[in-house]
Amino acid sequence: MLSWRQTANRLEAQAASRSDCLMTIDESHMIDPGTLDACIYLLLGGVSKGRLKRDSTAAESAHWRIPVLSSGERALETHLLSAQIDHKAGQAVRMCDIPVGGKFGVFDQLPPQTGPAAFADILRTNAAKTYGTAGPAFVKQLLEQMPKLNLHAELTEILKSLDTDTLSGQQQRVWRSFAWLVWLAN
Repeated sequence: MLSWRQTANRLEAQAASRSDCLMTIDESHMIDPGTLDACIYLLLGGVSKGRLKRDSTAAESAHWRIPVLSSGERALETHLLSAQIDHKAGQAVRMCDIPVGGKFGVFDQLPPQTGPAAFADILRTNAAKTYGTAGPAFVKQLLEQMPKLNLHAELTEILKSLDTDTLSGQQQRVWRSFAWLVWLAN
């Protein structure tokens, strides 16, 4: 997991090195709100900032496709507003704030005789032991069990099956971003 406590250029390089993988970034309150304002578009736009070489010709731009999972102690909108920066609709569509609150901090249930901190430590330890194995195993199983899967068609059907008429255009864009979760749950 990365920290938001870095420059926009460094986050850009991290995104380029993680194309087609999940990018997790922690502690959103650690980044300067002005930098965060630009980084939301940068990271989820999928292309590096345009730059020139020393001879004034255009340098090649890096490209990536990444989902970003960010955590922090307050909403991104709140962090931006603390510096009088308007949270734009395009930012809300690209990086959605999802409030997390459970009966035990972020957890709704705990194993018997385990407190929230101990459970978080268990999860952190197990995640470190198995990091990088779930994604390839999932893709392997998907290819073996569903060789003729047309994921685009499946997601299109899910989107058609839901009543999105009452949603704004922005809400519909966010819903499309999460539709694959419905497919996974089925």
